[in-house]
Amino acid sequence: MDELLKLAIDGHGGARRWAQLSGFRAGVCVSGAIWDAAGQAGLLEGVVLEGPTAVPRLTITPVPRPGLRATWEPGRQIIETAGWSWFTAPFVFAREDFAAEETWPWREDGEVWRALLVTYPDPVAAQHRQQTCYFDRAGLLRRLDCQAGILGGGAAVHYPSCYREFGGIMVPTRRRVHPRGPDGLPLRDTVSLAVDVSFVTFW
Repeated sequence: MDELLKLAIDGHGGARRWAQLSGFRAGVCVSGAIWDAAGQAGLLEGVVLEGPTAVPRLTITPVPRPGLRATWEPGRQIIETAGWSWFTAPFVFAREDFAAEETWPWREDGEVWRALLVTYPDPVAAQHRQQTCYFDRAGLLRRLDCQAGILGGGAAVHYPSCYREFGGIMVPTRRRVHPRGPDGLPLRDTVSLAVDVSFVTFW
């Protein structure tokens, strides 16, 4: 296993604790410019995401209105979402079908973050097959760069923050996604996607 990936897994709760878990349930509010532009404002506000930790399957309730459910799994995608990996990263990167290698570090806000280039296998939901994750000294994910496939977006920068511990796992309860400029810097005037997590339960 890549040394940086091991640091990240340890920082988020450790491989031993993750191996004890089989699923998660999270209350989230998802908003942002991409939903507004698509005429879907409010579609994923106050929803519950639920899925297993080992395989890419996600259930969203209620969507699009109370009493209905939407399910994503390989080969059956009702609502495009990368929400499964929001709650399984960085642990899922250690799977044999993923590839992860450390690349050049990134300097931002007076800090140096180590970079991990992650390649997703085809069956797994991902905004882009290759993503670059940046971790701080504690191993927490601070930034993620990718092509925002959701609703046809372009290059994007994710900023996970406000980490809280749920059942021994560190989870970012706030995520803001901005368009990425050609210099690699975020265009902070636009919030493409905003994700706020109210609770997470692992079992």
